[in-house]
Amino acid sequence: MTHRKQVDVEPQQVTIFLDKIARDRDRELQNIETQKHNKIAQLRREAFAESRRVHNQATKQARARQSQKHDRYLATVNAKLRRRHWRLLTDLQQRVVDAVWARMMQAWNNSEHQWSWCRVWLTEARSRSGSDAVQINLGKGARSDVCEKIKLMMADYPGHFGLQIDESAPEGIIIRWADHMLDGTLRMHRPELLESALRQITHIIYSGSAA
Repeated sequence: MTHRKQVDVEPQQVTIFLDKIARDRDRELQNIETQKHNKIAQLRREAFAESRRVHNQATKQARARQSQKHDRYLATVNAKLRRRHWRLLTDLQQRVVDAVWARMMQAWNNSEHQWSWCRVWLTEARSRSGSDAVQINLGKGARSDVCEKIKLMMADYPGHFGLQIDESAPEGIIIRWADHMLDGTLRMHRPELLESALRQITHIIYSGSAA
């Protein structure tokens, strides 16, 4: 028969042991609580950082959208202004063309201006024709006093000359000799006269814009 050996435990030792267990438990609980608080604080920081990142990203996107909207608006306005500018410029050019041509016609109907125009062409023809026979044709609206001045100017011409008025011909003067011809009709020189006027008006427009 086996006899169990009896162990005597003092009550004070039991109390110390239980206190140690309680302290270990409290320490472990405190560690868990501290870890919990730290984890919560970390999650809050990450959530705040993410919120700021999302907010900043949303703000940047909003600014980008606003900037794009502003750029599109400016592009639209600039396009409209350019179209309006060209419409105005084209309209102004056409008005200049019409006005210059009207002045050319008005000048031809003026005795002094008609004579100045014809004299230029006659001087050129005399310098090139030598003594060849010259035929002078005046177009619509030729004035009789201009015809008389032409005759006086050609009175000392060494060769033969003829003078004719053709009301069916365009305004201006045509001079022929041998195989040569000088076309001094206004219609023939309209493009270069208008181009000169347009260059001047365009220069004025852009000079005024740059001022």
